[in-house]
Amino acid sequence: MARGGATMGATLLLPRMSIANAIAHHGFRRWYERELIRGHAHLVLLLLCAVAVMGAAEAFGQQHGQQRVLIVGSLLLAAALGAWALRCYLFHLGQAESLAHQADCPHCQVYARWQVEPQAAADSHSLRACCRACGGRWIIRC
Repeated sequence: MARGGATMGATLLLPRMSIANAIAHHGFRRWYERELIRGHAHLVLLLLCAVAVMGAAEAFGQQHGQQRVLIVGSLLLAAALGAWALRCYLFHLGQAESLAHQADCPHCQVYARWQVEPQAAADSHSLRACCRACGGRWIIRC
């Protein structure tokens, strides 16, 4: 069972929090770790899809008639799922690395010891960060 009493399956069905809400709830380090885990889970899915595509390509030569249509369908499905997994992998890693490069306090140079301040305006492309070490404030672009 995951923290907070929710199971892993239940968290996959819930809508994702905004970046600001997720970081405010979990903290930057845990949010960063979760993004990396999500990204690498998509990488594993991509590798499994690549194996499925290779298996379908090999099986295609051994089948005839209607069975070839089924194999082509499974090959296309595995390729499409693999393309989606690659897109998600790159998105999660890119997002995590983008914020990680901005996680240093510009005042005291402490890494990842900040909290999200409440947004004054509904700007979904930036976060207001406040350093827990020195109290310095800066903007993080999402």
